[in-house]
Amino acid sequence: MFNSAIFADMYESAKLRILLHQALCILAFSIPTKFIFTSIALVIVAVLWLVQTNFSQTFRRLKQAKALWPWFILYTLLIVSYFYSHNTEQSLFDLKSKLSYIIIPLVVGAGLTDISRKTLEQIFVFLISGVVFTGVISLLASTQVWYYEGYYDAFFYHFLVRNVDPNAVYTAWYTFFSISLLMFMPWQHFFQGKQKNVRVALIVFLGIFFMLLSARMFILLFLIFIIPYFLKKAIKKRRSGIALIVTVLVVGSVSGYFLVSTDNPIKNRFDDLIHRDKKSAWLSDYSDIDVNQFDNASLRLFLWRLGVEGINERGAWLTGVGNGDVHELLTTKMTEYHVKDIKNKDANLRPGFYNANLHNMFVQTLVMIGIPGLILMLAIAFMPVFFIHKLTPYQPFMVFHITSILFMMQEAVLQTQAGIIFYIFISSIFWNLYYRDKRINF
Repeated sequence: MFNSAIFADMYESAKLRILLHQALCILAFSIPTKFIFTSIALVIVAVLWLVQTNFSQTFRRLKQAKALWPWFILYTLLIVSYFYSHNTEQSLFDLKSKLSYIIIPLVVGAGLTDISRKTLEQIFVFLISGVVFTGVISLLASTQVWYYEGYYDAFFYHFLVRNVDPNAVYTAWYTFFSISLLMFMPWQHFFQGKQKNVRVALIVFLGIFFMLLSARMFILLFLIFIIPYFLKKAIKKRRSGIALIVTVLVVGSVSGYFLVSTDNPIKNRFDDLIHRDKKSAWLSDYSDIDVNQFDNASLRLFLWRLGVEGINERGAWLTGVGNGDVHELLTTKMTEYHVKDIKNKDANLRPGFYNANLHNMFVQTLVMIGIPGLILMLAIAFMPVFFIHKLTPYQPFMVFHITSILFMMQEAVLQTQAGIIFYIFISSIFWNLYYRDKRINF
């Protein structure tokens, strides 16, 4: 006999599930824009999940999804570190900013009903759209500055994306992944038929925006690995249209020529990396050194050195110094090395990297919570590499995880919302798909 109550419940459940998937798309779109929008979108996702979730089913999924456990253990270690951090206010702020360590793996990784192929493509299309939106408003704003002030550098690096919260390097990360999706994703529901021309146009636009962002590591990876890999796959399988192959080849060639043969801010950043003396990172006294003249590589080496020296001197290899005391440790070490104005009460006179993180997620974790935390961080970053080949589609996730590992080696990616939500979101989607396929094939 037909039961209208059961039918109504199923209908409401289906509507909530659709709303949840739409909220995931909105979250993906918001990532390259403003942090407040991303936070609101994440709250909406969590609430929609809570009102419809089956907790016993979620628990069973979480029990199976062992690859997600390191996130929860890592956050537990951060909580424990609160009790031996001297700066408990900073510790609490760190814990609050990292709630996504718990929320996203729980909701997206284990709590969601299996993400269908169409939903996956929708999420990726919204992410690409968010990056395109950011690119459009950034280029329009920079064009306005150039037109009225003649400021040519408005089109490059951090100034280009001054109207959104993620800086140029993080925006380049999102753009790099978006271009990889357009190049490698075997689309089934989007970019078909006449929409293939849209795909080509997006690659051209995002390629230009990507180069202007001037993120050295990502530019090198794109020119040296991504373009050759794409051309090899495309020519071998002959599945990509000639227009797309020619577009990628032309964009890569023109970008490379522009970088090498013209005087431009991107080339200057590479020259700065190559020709600056890195010995300044290893001095024993900085009283006569203008540390604000460090290049990016020297600054990173300097900070890594101070972090490792600090935990070694404190004998804190096992526990770290606590998630609230990293800044205090670095300031103490800089004082010992006589870095000028490091404790100046006038914030305008302090070095630009005062209160900086360690610009390396693995070193940052080691200093915060010791070797156990480092092991967990390494597991989170490297584990996917051993399972990517079991997933379809695998190429976009291969690009994402490998580039993320390299990025974590030069940035403390999971210390800022720009990195936390993007990385955990895509990683959790990956594990959701992996365990879905595992259940299907079991």
